[in-house]
Amino acid sequence: MLTFALVACLSPALASQTAVDAPAGTPVLEVTSDNTEVTRSCVVRIAPGAIIEDTDGNGVLHVKADGVTVEFEKGAVLRGAKIDNNWNELKGVGIRIDGHKNVSVKNAEIAGFKVGLHATRADGLTLDRLNVHDCYRQRLKSTPQKEHNDDWMFPHNNDGREWMTQHGGAVVVERSRECTLSNITVRATQNGIILDRVTGSKVFDNDCSFLSGWGLAMWRSSENTVARNAFDFCVRGHSEGVYNRGQDSAGILMFEQCSSNVIAENSVTHGGDGLFGFAGRVALGEAAHNPEDGAFDPTSAGCNDNTILGNDFSYAPAHGLEMTFSSGNLILGNRFVENAICGIWGGYSRNMIIARNTFEGNGGMAYGLERGAINIEHGSDNTIAENTFTNNRCAFHLWWDDDGALLEKPLVKANDKGVSNNIIANNTITINDDHPFTRDKDKDRPLVVLHLRDVPPKGQPAPATPHLKDNIYAGNTVTLTAKNAKEIDADAGSEPLTLTTMPDLHIPQIKLKLPGVRTPVGARHHLRGRANIVMTEWGPWEHVGKDPRVSP
Repeated sequence: MLTFALVACLSPALASQTAVDAPAGTPVLEVTSDNTEVTRSCVVRIAPGAIIEDTDGNGVLHVKADGVTVEFEKGAVLRGAKIDNNWNELKGVGIRIDGHKNVSVKNAEIAGFKVGLHATRADGLTLDRLNVHDCYRQRLKSTPQKEHNDDWMFPHNNDGREWMTQHGGAVVVERSRECTLSNITVRATQNGIILDRVTGSKVFDNDCSFLSGWGLAMWRSSENTVARNAFDFCVRGHSEGVYNRGQDSAGILMFEQCSSNVIAENSVTHGGDGLFGFAGRVALGEAAHNPEDGAFDPTSAGCNDNTILGNDFSYAPAHGLEMTFSSGNLILGNRFVENAICGIWGGYSRNMIIARNTFEGNGGMAYGLERGAINIEHGSDNTIAENTFTNNRCAFHLWWDDDGALLEKPLVKANDKGVSNNIIANNTITINDDHPFTRDKDKDRPLVVLHLRDVPPKGQPAPATPHLKDNIYAGNTVTLTAKNAKEIDADAGSEPLTLTTMPDLHIPQIKLKLPGVRTPVGARHHLRGRANIVMTEWGPWEHVGKDPRVSP
């Protein structure tokens, strides 16, 4: 590597061009070539318009010491390539940090790489006021008329850095503890922030929106606080009224045993999913556990015990929130409006508390019977209470079906109770003529409050012993004035229990001291509605400049 000397101190004229909080007298590092090393705190200077290619793929700017602060001079841009409609060809890394603690990077602008900043084993890392844009993104093949299967992402594997190597990322942090990521803005890129085995960290006041993949993607990352961020319009595979697939894009992605995180007061609207959580292939027994990842219990692994509080998960082409094969999650005080398939999809999840949320108009582009506000397949011991439901295609849909070999997975088998001991209580449900399901094919389709199904294998009779049992439906306030509204649709033997006394609900009172100062929820109110998801061949339109739907 080339090590460049640091220019002495900034002159007064140059100092005025540097970010306002740069320490007085901080030396300047002029970056002109690949493999520039940083060994002490500095202000980075880059000539206007300069392009510095990462020729060997290991990073342009290398931080090589603990405790250093790297701050960009005003106007300095670390640019790896000329941007000329070639985002899918971008390569390399802008800033690389590997094995150094308590590093700070501030006021950096990065563009033209596959990965903007990549940090590994960087405990105590601070990233503040980064602007990352025009980095790698796939050219999409789907059109407004037809979806293309090549556009699907596959987030199920990442132990070999598949997310970063296949899809790129503005900021990638791996195997690090107690990091702080704040005031990061990402645009014109596929993925925003990727956390891989990151724990005890804070992610707040960021805006990673209008991306063609994931706003925040977490892999094996636990005990983090994600607060007051905007992860809006992280989407692909949508054409309103034609198809709504999402293609595994999401505002927030949580895969492979991400537990005990706080996800609070974020705006996560218009994503393929709002939040997409999956226990993981290792948790499910579909991939081998690596002992280097620590203790592992195949009967209780999952994305467990997360607190999801006060977020907006609305206008998704698929689900507002999907959390599967997981336990103990608290979903409290969130907004779920006009998600195309359903508000919450909770397959094989248990011991959830879904309380004090708002669900409105969900299920407008549903697939079959998976539709509406809350859909839980093979779920048990869940509490759904004190929520408000207005004009959803279905408020609560619980069912059991024969999923074959999946039922024999260790995680599933150890926790299988059928669909049992779920409590649906003290909710307020309204279905009236103001509902949005007015297309000709929808006009006579039933709108249901509670749908309970016990689905036998194809060609088999109803089960002798019902898989749905001891589910409580009590104390709900229901107002039905739409002509096609119905309160309960239950298969024989699956009917809910009715009680003369209310069960104990045990809804916790959560008081959190959150980092950050922004209030992103509702900030993009002028873009409400799925019709504002406008896709181009490079991802969602940011609603700035010329409308791509308008011919020249």
